[in-house]
This record gives sequence, structure tokens and C-alpha cells, in this order.
Amino acid sequence: MLRKNKRKKRFELPNGEVNVISLMDILTTMLFFLLVLASFANLSVVKSKSLVQGESDEEPKPTFALEIKVLDDKRAELFLGPIDKIDVYGRKNFEAYLRKRFKGNPKIGYSRTLASANPERLRSWIQKILMKIKVGFPFENKVVISFSDNIDYQNMINTITMARSISEEEEAIEVLSQNGRMENSRVLFPQVIVAEVQGGS
Repeated sequence: MLRKNKRKKRFELPNGEVNVISLMDILTTMLFFLLVLASFANLSVVKSKSLVQGESDEEPKPTFALEIKVLDDKRAELFLGPIDKIDVYGRKNFEAYLRKRFKGNPKIGYSRTLASANPERLRSWIQKILMKIKVGFPFENKVVISFSDNIDYQNMINTITMARSISEEEEAIEVLSQNGRMENSRVLFPQVIVAEVQGGS
């Protein structure tokens, strides 16, 4: 029995030239759409950056500023920043107190120079003023205390302690609490930022 030789047929491309015009049309169309999409993406990025970097029309929110400068063992300066745009508890009475004892006004702030015979009296005087300020700003906790070079370490510690809280020997103050009720408190300004008096005393 004779076997038939089965030859595999080879598939060959036609000898003629390949027509690439339709392929070029497709590629050109796709390239056009890709360029359009890329330009929209770049435009959106530029817009978002300009919104982030642009200046806001809103004025910066006013912040509470309280600073004590201890110049030497017997002298200190106290500064309370502008309060005209800050909420003050009992504003009328508080501003009346400031007008009597400080220089300045609500728009530029208030300042006062204190002098006493010894460091203990000076600290006691400063603390009484801090009590009044705490009543007006019951939710503020920050104070900056600047010391000159000639203040000894123990005097610094005593001043910082005085600014943070009222001792047990002193009477507590009545301040507005978070729940809206008046409560007795011995806390004054526990967040003390220590600095150096610029230019010395």
C-alpha cells in the first residue's frame, strides 16, 4: 500500500506592496487624541497649582499674643497683642481694666512696665495681672516669657511656675469653662515659650 506524501502548504505573503495608508490614518487619529488629552491634563495641573499658590482674599485670622519681658530682678514689661478682633469674655469690663492700667488700645495692643522692690513682689504683681487676662481669655494657654542675660536660673524657674498656675496658698480664679459654666481654676498659661530679651536689658 502506497503512502501518499502529504506536503505542508506554506503560507506566503503576496508579492505585492503592503498598503499602509489606512494604517497611517489610524495612527494619526490616535496621536491627535493623545495630544488633546495630554494638553487637558497639563492645563488642569496648572490650574490646581495656581489655586494653591494664589493669595487668599481672606484676612489672616487674628491670634492671641501675650509676652512678658523680665529685664532684671526688679523690672519687667508686659505686652498683650491687639484684641479688637479676638473674642474676649466680659469685653467691656476687661477693656476698662486695661485702659486704667496699660498704655495702648485694642487695635495696637497694650503694654505696661512693672517695677518692684524685689523679685517676689514683682512676680506676685505679674501673676495678678495674668489672672485678669486669663479671665478675659479663658481658653488661651500660651505665653512668651523673655529673660535678659542677668536673670539667674532660679528666678527663671520661679517666673515660669508663676505664669503656669496659681499656688495653693493663693485664691483660685473663676473662669469660663468649656461647658459654658463658670468654674474655679488655678491654671493660668501652662504653655510657656522661653526666649531671650533682644538687645539685653
